[in-house]
Amino acid sequence: MRAVSLLIAYFCCLSFGYSQRGFSPPSHEQRARAIGQTQYLPPDQRTAFAESSHYQPKTAPSASDWLANHPEPGQTFDQFLMGRRNRFQPPRQTIYIQPLGKFTELEKSTLNLVKTYAQVYFQADVKLQDIAQLDPAQIKSRLQGDHHLQLLSTDVLGWLGKDLPADAYARIAVTMIDLYPKESWNFVFGQASLQGRVGVYSFARYGEPKELRFRRRCLRVFVHETGHMFGLRHCIHFQCVMNGSNHLQESDNTPLHLCPICLRKLHAANDFPIQHRYRQLEAFYRSTKLDEEAEWAAQRVKALAK
Repeated sequence: MRAVSLLIAYFCCLSFGYSQRGFSPPSHEQRARAIGQTQYLPPDQRTAFAESSHYQPKTAPSASDWLANHPEPGQTFDQFLMGRRNRFQPPRQTIYIQPLGKFTELEKSTLNLVKTYAQVYFQADVKLQDIAQLDPAQIKSRLQGDHHLQLLSTDVLGWLGKDLPADAYARIAVTMIDLYPKESWNFVFGQASLQGRVGVYSFARYGEPKELRFRRRCLRVFVHETGHMFGLRHCIHFQCVMNGSNHLQESDNTPLHLCPICLRKLHAANDFPIQHRYRQLEAFYRSTKLDEEAEWAAQRVKALAK
């Protein structure tokens, strides 16, 4: 049996060509090439997509970290533009969140928090659907380990795709029940299909819902995996929310923000006012007592105002 301590997306695991030489942190020149040419962009975009002290370059991984075990070539901005991805355009411009299973009142409040965060983060319309109960006829389950319930994630993806709204860019199920992708795996935190525009993520292993850490983990996994839906691959250039994570400690050390490369990709997918987005993020972080993230967003607002 294989213990899985990472957030997987179907297209992430299968699309990358892994190198056998290990990971070497990209140089400043390599990071600049990954950002791409910006001299013809408006001044605020040139600033937004430039490397600065607000961003920490990616460093060499420890033995247990993602890049030590899953070396990836990364994705430059130009590669993003040339890659195949779902277009964020009419009529598909709504992100649906589908709660699945039982939720306490505190867990329901986290769902609303995730919805609000996703609206700000992706500058998109996000709709929280009514809680759906499990249908054993459509979603297989099992008892695992200490006899806790697990859902077969591939069945959840198939169930989501059967009733995909016409305006859905993506439909993402969120559950407090543990997941497994196939019989030989112990568990998985999440799985998604880019082609099917569906995903499912479990918050079952994130700790106590009353803790700030729980909410931060929920926010991070949602924007990370939804970022994949927009065509963003794992980031290897900076400390970035799109970094791959091999365990919870590594994930906890990952920032909530996008690096300049990944921000430029998202902006290319959904043209939004960048400074306005940072102001909204700052307000969200302050309202949720994520003080460090609030100060970071405030610094970005100042940088873009110069």
